[in-house]
Amino acid sequence: MDCGTVLSCVSVQKLSVLIAVFVVFSSGLLIAYQAEASGSSNESVKIMPLGDSITHGYTKFLNGTVDPDPAGYRQELWVDLNNSGYNVDFVGSLSSGDSKSPPYFDTDHEGHGGRTASWINSQLNGYLNTSAPDIVLYHIGTNSLYDDDVIQAALDANESLRIIYAYDPDVTVFLAKIILTTDSAQNNRTRSYNLLLEEHAGYWSDNGYSIVVVDMETALTPAVYPEGDFISDGLHPNANGYAKMADVWYNGLSSFVGPPPIPEFVPIVIIISVLAFLTVVIVISRKKGF
Repeated sequence: MDCGTVLSCVSVQKLSVLIAVFVVFSSGLLIAYQAEASGSSNESVKIMPLGDSITHGYTKFLNGTVDPDPAGYRQELWVDLNNSGYNVDFVGSLSSGDSKSPPYFDTDHEGHGGRTASWINSQLNGYLNTSAPDIVLYHIGTNSLYDDDVIQAALDANESLRIIYAYDPDVTVFLAKIILTTDSAQNNRTRSYNLLLEEHAGYWSDNGYSIVVVDMETALTPAVYPEGDFISDGLHPNANGYAKMADVWYNGLSSFVGPPPIPEFVPIVIIISVLAFLTVVIVISRKKGF
C-alpha cells in the first residue's frame, strides 16, 4: 500500500474501519426500524371507558357548582397517550368534555351516572356491538356498595366480563380495583369487593383471556379537598383525583402494549446522520491529503 507516509497510512486504515463500523451500525438501525414498522399497524386502538359517573367525570368546581361538561380522567389519559405516540380512539355512545379548554381530546365513553354493573349488563351487548372496542377500561361498583351485598356486586362485575368475552374473546379488559370514598364503612366494603374482583380476574386470566388488574384503590387520598382528592360528596374525585386515575390507567396501558410505534421521521434522521458523517469524513480526508 502506498500511503505516502506511515502516519497517513495508519490514518487511512483507521478511517476505513470507522466508516465500516458506522455503515454497519446505521444499516442495523434501518433494519430494526423496518422490522418494527412491519410489525405495527397504523390503525387506531379502540378504547372504551366503561363505568358509572366516575367514568363520566362528575365533579364540582371549587366554588361548589357542578361541572356541566365533565371530562374526568379521560381528557388527561387521552392526551398523555396521544402525546406519547399511541394511536387511540375512545369509543362509546356518550360524549362529554367537548367544551374543555385545549388540549382537546376524544370525548366518547360509556360512563353512566348512578348506574350499577347490573344495569350496565342489560345494555352492554349493544354498546359492544356499536363500538367494537379492542380495550375496555372497566371501573364500576361504587353505586352497588351502599349496602352489604359485596358478593353480588362482584358477581355483577364478573357478569360484565362474561358478556365482554362472549362478544369478543380477544378484547383486553383493564379491570380497576375501584377508588375508595371518604366513608370508612363503605371503604371496608370496597376493599372486600376489590379482593373479589381480583379473584374473578384470576379465573379469566387462567382460562386464557386478556385481563389486567389496575389498582385505583390506593391511588387517591380518601379525604375531601384540600386534605384529599375528593369533592364534598366524598364519592367523586376532584381534578387532582381524576389526574391520578389517568396516571394509573396510562401506566397500565403503556406497560401492556409496550412502547409506541417508531415515528415516521426516524429513518430520515438515520439517513441524514449517515450523510453528515460521510461528509465530515470526506472533508477531513481532503485536508489530510488522503
